[in-house]
Amino acid sequence: VVEGSIYHVTANGSNLNRIVSGLKSPEGLSIDWVSRNMYWTDSELDCIEVSRLNGTSRKRLFERELVNPRAIVVSPQRGRMYWTDWNRGTPKIEVANMDGTNRKVFVESDLRLPNGLTVDLYSSQVCWGDAGTSKVECIREDGVGRVLLTDSAPYPFGLSYHGNNIFWTDWSQKAVMEVSRGGSPRASLEIPVGGNGRLYGLTSVTECPRINNACSVNNGGCRFLCLPTPNGGRTCSCPDDVSEETCNEISVIRKRK
Repeated sequence: VVEGSIYHVTANGSNLNRIVSGLKSPEGLSIDWVSRNMYWTDSELDCIEVSRLNGTSRKRLFERELVNPRAIVVSPQRGRMYWTDWNRGTPKIEVANMDGTNRKVFVESDLRLPNGLTVDLYSSQVCWGDAGTSKVECIREDGVGRVLLTDSAPYPFGLSYHGNNIFWTDWSQKAVMEVSRGGSPRASLEIPVGGNGRLYGLTSVTECPRINNACSVNNGGCRFLCLPTPNGGRTCSCPDDVSEETCNEISVIRKRK
């Protein structure tokens, strides 16, 4: 957020590269490892964007009716994306297709400061942490079956699902917390000496689920962005720096070849 950039680095800490610049306050970041795209929120520009994993083919999907967008997660198999907006007046969680269509409010009741967000691809549940209500809750991707995991999460920020547990960074406890279904929250990782107590984003590392979508092979036949949609669909989309005319011309030329 200081440099307004998104960086890429290998798991061993080498090959640091800035792949997206010109941002103001990038907060949420989510990877579609199936389609090889990434999505992010910017809470100062009030927008949601998508690009390829190397930062190319950048496209702005939303820039209206966003006040404080923060966390974002994608569900590549179902072609849907979810994000939190902690707007003090009307906090909410929204959902849309991953190509930016069919946007709507997903959760709006009993929210105060929704921060972290994660999706369990196996149970098809979206879970979030709310620093205003001190709750961690989940709901099915079809919008029903809302359940409370705990109301003893002092100040959750980043959230991640792993195995049968939810992990979150907690600004009040100054630690990574976890809770299992039907269990009580506990601290699982203290922060290193010298930290200021404000742990931000969190992700778990595991094997990627073996799922497919219409963009998983040969970029779905798209020249630039292949953005999955529900029911096995996909949209070939043009980056913001490429005109629709040029984009269509390129597609026609490739087709003739």
